[in-house]
Amino acid sequence: MPIDQNYNFTDQELKFSYWYVTHKLLIKNIYIIFLCLASFLIWFYVIWQLVFWGLNYSTENYQINKLIFGDNLGLPAINQLQPVALQIGDPASLISEDKRQDYFIEISNNNRNWLATFDYTFTGSDSAAHTRPGFVLPLEKKYLMDLGVVGVVSDLNISNLKWQRIYNPQVIYTDRFKFKVENTGFSSAVGTGDPSILTFYITNDSAFNYWQVGVSAFLYSGGNVASVNYIVLEQFIAGEKRQVQLNWNTKLPRISNIEIVPEVNVFDEKNIMPQLAPTDFPITL
Repeated sequence: MPIDQNYNFTDQELKFSYWYVTHKLLIKNIYIIFLCLASFLIWFYVIWQLVFWGLNYSTENYQINKLIFGDNLGLPAINQLQPVALQIGDPASLISEDKRQDYFIEISNNNRNWLATFDYTFTGSDSAAHTRPGFVLPLEKKYLMDLGVVGVVSDLNISNLKWQRIYNPQVIYTDRFKFKVENTGFSSAVGTGDPSILTFYITNDSAFNYWQVGVSAFLYSGGNVASVNYIVLEQFIAGEKRQVQLNWNTKLPRISNIEIVPEVNVFDEKNIMPQLAPTDFPITL
């Protein structure tokens, strides 16, 4: 049984339907013209680029060859953007306690804007190799150490070397590396079995808290290094003044000078502790 359906169209719908039927052919022609025009513009652009490349190919090829093989001032500028290799000296050794040796070696980073991080190992035929993490700040000269080594060390092996470009390193360094060493005192061993003792105070005058800060101590006798020592200060808070004591159980010559060198990678955000809330801050509920 057929169903009687009634469709009620508005005047606007009827007028639009009439207009579409009467202009259907015109709309189709306009659409075709638009597609032809778009296709023409695309092909015109492609052909124009090919012609332009063909006309300038010899000039571009000459400039590329000159840059690669010729005496071009651009190459030195490019080379200056790359870090230069670390400068490493020869290992030096000092007698330690229990027939052990203290080894240290000078390393220099002559790059103004590059931080070097790496692992280092003092290697030798008789020594057990211990790999340690290391770093050298931009334009820094320092000593890498391996203390209390059993056996002979003949070389230093640098591995996992990574370069990090630092922008305005001097500004960051000046702001974060603020350590003051004072009240340094050294007492030589009096009797057999007594240690020689070095004491000093070190203050973190920066506004940053550090998880770890290394401190190297060099004892000089007559202008030469007589002994070295190293300690790591844990959780060195901003504004903190800490007393440090280092002992030597070996016989030392007469000490004429003492050098204490703090070291910390101020560009390592992981070594910076979060700021602590003041304990005397009033809390109201």
